[in-house]
Amino acid sequence: MFNINEIGIVRSRFKQPADPFEMKKEESVIEINNEFIDGLYRVEECEFIDVVFCFHLSKDYELKTTNYFGEFKGVFATRSPRRPTNIGVTTVKLLRHDENRLYVSGLDAIDGTPVLDIKPHSKSTVSNEESNNLLSELKDNPRKQLIPLIKNNSFEELLILSGTLHGHYCPGLSMGVMAATYAVNRLGGSSDGMEDLLSVIEINSCFADAIQYITGCSIGNNSLIYRDFGKAAFSYVNRDGTGVRLSSKPTYREKQRERFPEFSKYFNMVVVEKNRDKEVLANFKKLAREASFKMLETDINDIFKIEDVRLDLPDYAPIRETIFCSKCGEGIMKMKEVNIDGKIYCKSCYKSDYFQLDGAGITCYGNYETCDSI
Repeated sequence: MFNINEIGIVRSRFKQPADPFEMKKEESVIEINNEFIDGLYRVEECEFIDVVFCFHLSKDYELKTTNYFGEFKGVFATRSPRRPTNIGVTTVKLLRHDENRLYVSGLDAIDGTPVLDIKPHSKSTVSNEESNNLLSELKDNPRKQLIPLIKNNSFEELLILSGTLHGHYCPGLSMGVMAATYAVNRLGGSSDGMEDLLSVIEINSCFADAIQYITGCSIGNNSLIYRDFGKAAFSYVNRDGTGVRLSSKPTYREKQRERFPEFSKYFNMVVVEKNRDKEVLANFKKLAREASFKMLETDINDIFKIEDVRLDLPDYAPIRETIFCSKCGEGIMKMKEVNIDGKIYCKSCYKSDYFQLDGAGITCYGNYETCDSI
């Protein structure tokens, strides 16, 4: 039988289990029992320490479980607190050392948690190890870094990441960040591209880019449905059509103009009037950035009407064979070809009518009378 001593206790503002990423943002105190104080000699030289503790409130366990990121794994492949041994380990930043107290950040243990051991965190190969570990985790789940940001409503970080897709910051992108984050948390998860969670967007604008980035629903994974209504609105729904819809309130735009008058002025110059003077464009981007991040402080209920919905949805995307144009030889998804006298043509070679999604929405190019049949 192993003999494990309790060397101290955690003091935290969290009295009950909570979101671990939220807990890690707060400062905690580790109080070491008096008989072990000498073991803290020169501990302040450590920038990071590993804290070994006991999940003292965990009474049972499952050998297969769903972890924080929604992945179904064996318990030893997760950091679940429901473990056969009830032992947890977390690397924390040591902020300061005062007698028998260690002030730390990054600890996901609740108030009263028994501490079993403290070790210096080895940094000799930590950067390479962490980099390799992150790559491994992202290979397993490409959205793993986004999940804690969404769960913790980390709007600033999510706006920055959405900007990598959109190319710049603007209040419309901020609206999308807030709406998508709310919806994902409301339904309890983001899409893995398997069409079980879907986004239905009603406008092709800045708003839509944040919806795609945060929900994980895109045109490429067939989890994004575009309805050309021209409304700053979107629904996030389960496969059965149940979910939530957020639509901008009629008063939103006027309030934005009042709150950000300079941005509205430059928006009109750059976006409406197409002024591409370098100085004007630079001022626009600066004002857009400021307005975008400031907007994240707004109560979401001041921007959106939020309602439960049940939508009629198309079935899972069909898998169609590839056929080939008899003129250019390029592959075509079946049902998108033009068949004339037994020969197959692509629409571009045959100069056929087609639909196009552009800044104006979905537009028919060619003979409007025949577009419905294409």
